[in-house]
Amino acid sequence: MNSHQVIDRNVIQFMKTLCSSLPTLDLSDQVTHPQSVADVLAADSDHLLSSPAQSNPGVSIGKVVQELWENDPAIQAAWRHRSSLQLVEAHQHFLNNMETICAENYIPSVQDTILAHKGGTALLFMRLDDFSLYELGGHPHVSRWWRKNRLINGVEEDISAIVFVVSLSSYDQTFKDDIGETCNEMEESLEMFQWICKHPNFREQPIIILFNKADLLSAKITEFPISDVPSWADYDGGSDVTKACQYFHNRFDAESKQIDAKRPTYSHMTVAVDANSVKKEIGSCLDIARKHKRMGSGGSRE
Repeated sequence: MNSHQVIDRNVIQFMKTLCSSLPTLDLSDQVTHPQSVADVLAADSDHLLSSPAQSNPGVSIGKVVQELWENDPAIQAAWRHRSSLQLVEAHQHFLNNMETICAENYIPSVQDTILAHKGGTALLFMRLDDFSLYELGGHPHVSRWWRKNRLINGVEEDISAIVFVVSLSSYDQTFKDDIGETCNEMEESLEMFQWICKHPNFREQPIIILFNKADLLSAKITEFPISDVPSWADYDGGSDVTKACQYFHNRFDAESKQIDAKRPTYSHMTVAVDANSVKKEIGSCLDIARKHKRMGSGGSRE
């Protein structure tokens, strides 16, 4: 599946989630384009944006999605409840650029390709300079699946460093666990981080925490105060992004130090859609991994 197809599916799934949430959020009476909502709900998640709408084959599902996003107040009201809808917030970028994405000659930009999300639980592998990179991340459901099935045990040998990515914008986002309980995504990240730190096969490796999506945090922190979330009620930095980043850094760093006060832990703030930022942070991660590799897993720690 190419990135264009992934983006199309991301957009359709994004709008299907918003439309299906309308009755639950008691927003159905605010819908001004009911047929468009029906067309989106009838569309298959595997369809492309160029696919015809069910009610009008002469109109693409992409144009239907664009109309809803730009003109229907119920959809915007649902978007304001996004923290509980398990949406990929970064995909708002696609909805804000539907004219471009729906064009016949559309070619995904680098930013579009980075934002495109292809779900799954597969272990991803790639070569990065002189290192092998394994990716086990994803949505909280995925990280829980990895822990439950203990498949992480298959990649613990000869690890030079652990890169743990935290979405800063997930502080107020929630998801349903296997038994239907509502969980906070940032709390789940912290729990996964604790599990990694305690894993007997990962006790010697340095941990690099990449606090990602600082741009999305900045965009939402005023509208959705961090301290309004029970898990982060002790936060007192208001809408100051720098203080917010420092607060979450302190929460994760404290967990690492509580488990092993001597363990090397590094943290960086980044924006995944900023190619220069990503390049810089990847370089920093590789430098740390090389340093640890030279020392050897049995080397002394300060």
